[in-house]
Amino acid sequence: MWLLTNKNQDVITFRPKSSVDNKVCAICGQYIKREEEYCIVVPPMKFRPLDKKLQLNFAVHKDCYREFIKGVKSDEDLAYKFANHKKPNKKQFTEEEKNRIKIFEEVCNEYGFYEVINKPYGLRMKKKGTSMTLDYYVYIDTVDFNKRYRPGLFDGFYERELVALVYTKLHNRIGDGKKDEFSADKVINEVFEKTENIMNGGKKRNG
Repeated sequence: MWLLTNKNQDVITFRPKSSVDNKVCAICGQYIKREEEYCIVVPPMKFRPLDKKLQLNFAVHKDCYREFIKGVKSDEDLAYKFANHKKPNKKQFTEEEKNRIKIFEEVCNEYGFYEVINKPYGLRMKKKGTSMTLDYYVYIDTVDFNKRYRPGLFDGFYERELVALVYTKLHNRIGDGKKDEFSADKVINEVFEKTENIMNGGKKRNG
């Protein structure tokens, strides 16, 4: 059975590095949370034309997957079961998640982001009169900065530092000790030092 091949049976613990890693379980319809176990389903090519759901690989919670395949007798049965499956609606945020989203909003206000835009993954805060936004992905606990203007030479470093400041202040108030210690000045200084070292032929300047 194609879902039970060794490749698909590998269980992964979800440890996302950024919001681009955000995943929704194709069976239960809920976001996969940090540290939850999931599998990547790789439908065989012969079943992909059957339905658009089977045209790409997709993620499923480990427990959802094990329950879903019970009683399935063949590859074809499994393909049709996935093709005909309708994901349930996403559940509401838990009280703990609501509290983290509320704290994120308060922290963003302190940095001039007041416009609230609710999102299924958490919350987006926008700075009025600009294209700048801060997003909180509550299920994977990551903060993202986005904008539509062309950045200056070092803007990316300071945008990344803003994310670090918001994330650290958020977790200070939650009280779990998590922090992001990124420093734009530190990184920029390191870049200049490496550049100067190269210009000096690999010799570090004395004193």
